[in-house]
Amino acid sequence: MRPATWISAAALCALFACHGNRVEVTGTETFDLPAGDHDRIEVLVGDGHIEVRPGGTGAIEVIVTKRARAFDRDQAQALVDQIRVRLVDVGRTATIDARPGSSGLASVTGRGRTDIELLVPSEAPALDLRTLDGRITIRDITGTISAETDDGRIRLNGVSGQARIRTRDGSIRAVDAAGDYDVSTGDGRIELDGRFGKLRAVTADGRISIRCESPSEPTADWMIRTLDGAISITLPADMAARVEATANDGRVRHSLTGFNGEVHDRRLTGAIGAASADAPLILMTTMEGRIQLNES
Repeated sequence: MRPATWISAAALCALFACHGNRVEVTGTETFDLPAGDHDRIEVLVGDGHIEVRPGGTGAIEVIVTKRARAFDRDQAQALVDQIRVRLVDVGRTATIDARPGSSGLASVTGRGRTDIELLVPSEAPALDLRTLDGRITIRDITGTISAETDDGRIRLNGVSGQARIRTRDGSIRAVDAAGDYDVSTGDGRIELDGRFGKLRAVTADGRISIRCESPSEPTADWMIRTLDGAISITLPADMAARVEATANDGRVRHSLTGFNGEVHDRRLTGAIGAASADAPLILMTTMEGRIQLNES
């Protein structure tokens, strides 16, 4: 490589990629929303994480942490000062908008991001959480939840109710879950543990592991599907449902003592427990990988 080219590459690295010598500045804002005044809370973030956890019963507390990194403190502080968080109240819906404005929050000298933390009552209003780049964490609440990120993992712990979870690039994990779950990722594994009525778990690239606790009775058909990965599902011995599993390029195996049906190398069809002909169907499909059904 010629010296002039080497200098040019080093300059680009200094401007865009090398963060070791950068200074970080943070700023925090907090505000409250009366809990009884809102049926729905919407959080919109461009670049940053979202966390939801239980808080007080009288108000919903919003904690905004603004972060910026730059080559010196003045540049980082200027980026933090550019970050604006808007609160829009329309009817009984409150929208917390932390997306960057038209001026943007990034430049060749630094980058800014915004993290949002919500402290809500344990029985929360409906939540619609969206970030383009960041993880989402939700724990110990009951309600109707929609969580979506383009790039980041999603974690739920002790979340009951109706949950719609989406990430284009990242894993999804839920423990101590209860209710109706609809989860999907474009690239990542799915791990679910709890008691489910309705269940949809789909990934284009990754394994799926589901453990159902007793009592866990399907109230509608379940769909569990991956294009590239193994599926492992553990069902309680007292569950009643129809089951169907297909591994296009792999094997299907089970250890279900209450199973009645047919098992071939790549396909299983039948029922568990005292399932009727119109009982909900647990449908499992993988294009490449094995399927294992276990009993708890």
